[in-house]
Amino acid sequence: MKKRNLSLVVILFSLVSLLCLSPLVAAKARKSYITDFIIENRISKSEGFTNSIDEQIISFEATFYSLEILNSYGLINQEIDVSGLQSTLSEDLTDMLSSEEFSQYDLFYILSSLEILGYDSTPDVAIESYLNQTEIATGGFAYTNTSSSSTLISTYFALRNYQLIGIEIPNRTLHLNWILMCNNSDGGFGGKISLNSTLLNTFYAILSIDILDESTSLPDTSATISYAQSFYSILGGYKPDLSASSPLLSSTHSAVNIISSINPNAYNDQTATINWILDRQNTIDGGFSDVHSALQEQKSSVSSTYLAYESLNTLDALGYLDQQFGRVEFNWVVLLGLLVGIGVVIALGVYLWNKRKL
Repeated sequence: MKKRNLSLVVILFSLVSLLCLSPLVAAKARKSYITDFIIENRISKSEGFTNSIDEQIISFEATFYSLEILNSYGLINQEIDVSGLQSTLSEDLTDMLSSEEFSQYDLFYILSSLEILGYDSTPDVAIESYLNQTEIATGGFAYTNTSSSSTLISTYFALRNYQLIGIEIPNRTLHLNWILMCNNSDGGFGGKISLNSTLLNTFYAILSIDILDESTSLPDTSATISYAQSFYSILGGYKPDLSASSPLLSSTHSAVNIISSINPNAYNDQTATINWILDRQNTIDGGFSDVHSALQEQKSSVSSTYLAYESLNTLDALGYLDQQFGRVEFNWVVLLGLLVGIGVVIALGVYLWNKRKL
């Protein structure tokens, strides 16, 4: 009977010991998880990056975002085959220019990536010719050279593309006036003249105005700040529209940049916004995503991670990424050591019990 009781005690002790083992937490700086996440989304050192590891499709946008973050941490030469990726992107650019139609966006992401990689042999004449074909006579630039109307966002990317190849932007005053005509009475900007305002279009309008003429002021800076502030959520982020129930990283990025460009002291609650952004860091993969709850876990994307990173940069809060950030990671070596230790304790207990009986 005593022997049976002893066996029961040993079994119960073993089970309780295993259940009480605290998960071994690997805590390291938030920025380390970010760079690890970026690297996990790399297709190869010479090919580029995907926006989500599940997609496995090279994205020009994700490649640019990834290079921006890696470059900020001095990891380009370590994590990228610079000459190999230069060749890949240069070939992509050549193929793009040979096609009948491509977007301002893809052109921008390729040119920006090549700039980060220190590549300066782009076919500027061919690019300038393409950009000139996207110019609209009434103002602004189109999405592609086959589009017939301009939008604020495509205009911004066209202006940046001219800058990236070092070519003077044509008809600056025409395009500046067209952008100003997209301003609405609420202080925001629509994607075209007479369209309703959105945070994203307002963000790109401010950037475009700054490119065309730094001395030009917004029609009503107070109204523009109030417009951006109106999207603030009590949660800390900014909503994409007034009827939305939750803030997003994309709309928060637009709002904080709009406010910062006019008055960096006019944030609704800077600390709350910083904390809200930090809370979007995913404990599973280390990147950032909009959904954040135990029941609705959303895998991170490179684009969301970049928007979070850039928002923190605008808020002068990149230092928060030096904080230790833990996620559950089992270290099997340590776990094995603990189990061996428990086994030794149990064996010793049995030995002493039997010795006592003798």
